[in-house]
Amino acid sequence: MLADLSVLLSQRSQCTAVDREIHQQRRSVMKENVYLSGMCTATLRDVEDQVQQASERRCTADAPDLAQDQAELYQRA
Repeated sequence: MLADLSVLLSQRSQCTAVDREIHQQRRSVMKENVYLSGMCTATLRDVEDQVQQASERRCTADAPDLAQDQAELYQRA
């Protein structure tokens, strides 16, 4: 899972001029429409929660004894 994540992040870091222009336009829209920023933040939190849950499931599958210690499981995930 971490290898796939590193590939994804690597690909995202290779921006083109078109990507930069789109990013600047997106920032402009977000500044003009504050409520969109709030929606975006809420969506990002949902994604973070989903990644955390997937990591916890993976850690539990790899080391079933972690299921007993929620604090350690959360820390590892």
